[in-house]
Amino acid sequence: MIDFLVLGIGNRMMTDDGIGIAVTEQLMQKDPFPGTRYAAGETDVDFCIDELINADKVIIIDAAKFGEEPCSVSFFSLEEIMEQIPEVRSVHDIDLLQTMKRDSIKKNGLLIAVEVGNIDSGIGLSPEIEEKFGDICEKVEKIINLFIKGE
Repeated sequence: MIDFLVLGIGNRMMTDDGIGIAVTEQLMQKDPFPGTRYAAGETDVDFCIDELINADKVIIIDAAKFGEEPCSVSFFSLEEIMEQIPEVRSVHDIDLLQTMKRDSIKKNGLLIAVEVGNIDSGIGLSPEIEEKFGDICEKVEKIINLFIKGE
């Protein structure tokens, strides 16, 4: 059993949609939270579920389009997010959170959402996100640190 998992999701081939993966990989290199497992789940829901099942606490990092300023970082408890997800009626094109709801997978953790500017075909982050990547990683690390400390 893994005590703590940081899971980056998204699609690297859709520009800024890969921000969750990029931030997770940066955290993995720095390893600011000893004993933590880091995984780039990308869009592989089955892999993500396998990782989640073996973790006590989970941080999911993903791109968001909430209409906020690009590069802003928000976070939500997984419990809160799961209450807002509608019931899934099809197994086609369902995402990680919908699968967790459908399969009644409940985890203590957070969804950290990075507001992005561009989700379009293309490899690599947009110049706007790339320019502020260090700041984004720092914000995410602070949020995770507060969660770990129970604040």
